[in-house]
Amino acid sequence: MINIVEKLRNVASQASKSDGDAVIEGDVPAVIIAVSCHKPTSIPKAGAYLPIHVGAALAQEPIASMQPDDEGDNISATNPRFCELTAQYWAWKHVEAEYVGLCHYRRYFCFDSLDHEMNDHAQIEVSDLTPETAREYRLDDDVLISQTVQQYDMIIPKEWDIRGVYTPKGPKRSVAKHMIAYGLVTKKLLKALDKAVAKRQRAYRRDLNDYLSGSTYIGYNCFIARRDLFDKLCDFEFDVLDALDESFDFSNDPKNGERVFGYLGEILFSAFVVHLAREGKANIGEFPLVFFEYTYGEEELAALLEKGPIVHERGDPGAIARAKERLLPYGSRRRAAANTVRGLFRR
Repeated sequence: MINIVEKLRNVASQASKSDGDAVIEGDVPAVIIAVSCHKPTSIPKAGAYLPIHVGAALAQEPIASMQPDDEGDNISATNPRFCELTAQYWAWKHVEAEYVGLCHYRRYFCFDSLDHEMNDHAQIEVSDLTPETAREYRLDDDVLISQTVQQYDMIIPKEWDIRGVYTPKGPKRSVAKHMIAYGLVTKKLLKALDKAVAKRQRAYRRDLNDYLSGSTYIGYNCFIARRDLFDKLCDFEFDVLDALDESFDFSNDPKNGERVFGYLGEILFSAFVVHLAREGKANIGEFPLVFFEYTYGEEELAALLEKGPIVHERGDPGAIARAKERLLPYGSRRRAAANTVRGLFRR
């Protein structure tokens, strides 16, 4: 067993710490949140976060001050297909904590209880991840993170309704059709997933079908769970995904299954949440994710901030898209009216 407490202390010692009580006080931390990172990037300075270099087994060089996902029992080499799940697997096998979570280098839970403006995916969009924006949303507040997390059995992203929300093939009325329209999964793959769940984890089959046929989206593979629930989630997910990995033929897939198990993991995680809710035994808390459009390595960020506030070019597509989303949110009457007017001028 890798000494995760010592690892965390080593990681923390290589970065400046935020003010407040530390999470790493005894042999078993209260809350550890694995942060999936595939490149050098700064993260909020809270002791609860453990940055994990995913796909380290395939990388040309390690990332300084990050835990590689290829130490000990690991699935690091599967990262092109399993994405952030290689960080989740590593945490499952090596992290000891009362609560274990997963987030991404661009997505973090916001626990400040303020009424923030959110997009149609129930996420708070922010341009740049900097020490200032991390403080603004209290992402670096260990005390707030620990106190909030320990009020629940599991924390999940804020749910949202996919009906009326844009897809490349128009709005859809079920999660399955929404994901298919985006090209994330196929009908054939979802049938194979259902078959694998029915064979390996039948207790969750109803929940899987309820989630995919419903209109409430959870997803993102972002969560924080009580240790026993985290173990149950991982037992369920990786048992099904391993079986599917062995049985499904990706030879006709132009991407050879690239990223697909990450998307299937989102579905299985969501089915697990539906299962917990149906049982009614777990206290599940919903909190919005903060999504950062731009993140930077520590040295790059320091150089940028030395020049003053970060300013993006006016023609930046990301900035244009964000402005459009704020003015004309997907699914709104305002956007529908704008599309109608635009259509009249195009005739």
